[in-house]
Amino acid sequence: MQRTIAIVLAAACGHAPPPAPKPAERPVAAVGDLAGAWSASDEMDFVYTLTVGRDGAFDLREDRNKLGKCEVEGTLQLAAGTLTLAIEHDDCHRDVVETQAPVTIEQFTGDAFVLTLRADSRAYHRSHH
Repeated sequence: MQRTIAIVLAAACGHAPPPAPKPAERPVAAVGDLAGAWSASDEMDFVYTLTVGRDGAFDLREDRNKLGKCEVEGTLQLAAGTLTLAIEHDDCHRDVVETQAPVTIEQFTGDAFVLTLRADSRAYHRSHH
């Protein structure tokens, strides 16, 4: 019995391996840094698919389940360290008539980032299709 307790105690004192380091955050130096296909979801199980072109072409498709699908299209522009979306089409926010909206990118690692467009903020991950 004492031997069993010693083995159990020895096993319990082992430490878990340290977690892998988080990918390093880096600044978005050019619109092309965001180029690629990205996806996100939220607590309501809405699915967001974002495609950004090297030239800044921006295509955000939202699947809002029973509320239907919508799309925001435009061009991302980076000037003096500030991102702006020049909006060409937005049927997700029909009551908004602005032609430009501020965009904030945080926690950019190359494979993930948090995008805030107007008041909507969500974490995107690179889609690997």
